[in-house]
Amino acid sequence: MRTTTDVVVIGGGLAGLTAAIFLARAGRTVTLFEKAPTVGGRATTHTKDGFHFNLGPHALYRAGHGARILRELGVQFTGGMPSASGGYAIAHGTAHTLPAGLVSLLTTGLLRLPGKLETACILGTFNKIDAQTVQHLTVREWLEQAIHQPDVRGLVQALFRVATYADDPEHQSAGAALAQLRVVARVVPVFAAAEPDTIQATPRGLVLEQREALGTYLLIEDTTALDGTRRTSLAGLEPGGNSPTN
Repeated sequence: MRTTTDVVVIGGGLAGLTAAIFLARAGRTVTLFEKAPTVGGRATTHTKDGFHFNLGPHALYRAGHGARILRELGVQFTGGMPSASGGYAIAHGTAHTLPAGLVSLLTTGLLRLPGKLETACILGTFNKIDAQTVQHLTVREWLEQAIHQPDVRGLVQALFRVATYADDPEHQSAGAALAQLRVVARVVPVFAAAEPDTIQATPRGLVLEQREALGTYLLIEDTTALDGTRRTSLAGLEPGGNSPTN
């Protein structure tokens, strides 16, 4: 007996099930194929020896399209919001504090002084970039055009990778990556306080002022000792006090 169907959906994960539901709602006949014994994809829990292994998605952003569609379909879900602090970045085999704000950006050993200056400028302006204007650029092309310091390019590329779960900078759209990073930033406020009011490079180091959040000047001194080790120090300079150029 032969049967006909309007649409065939391959894969019964969250995306496949969602597509099948909306197609059926639109009046189409749908046949869904799934190789696993159950549907759901990553939305499943395996039980072994009394232990429950919840596969689950890597992340479901509350401000993203996935959460909106689940709410529209009446699918309830629970979860928590991860902290933006306490993370680490591995560079050349060494763990460094992942900059999640102004102070951690200034004190991390992940970036050198020029990289910290550029990071403070660019990460604080992500929301001001019109993603539509860079849709035609790949992530690699945008990184090369927009960012000068190689270590900052590596950091931003890592953020794109975590936000989009894609690691193909030669083909991925820069506009799509930037748009998704904004969705992540609404949930996990990484670098929310990274853009200072003013930035000043001085002989002593990098001076940043953020009046509302800190009410003070911050002086970061990034020095290299004779033995090659780097030392980063952070000091507060009260406005109207010692000149940061002294």
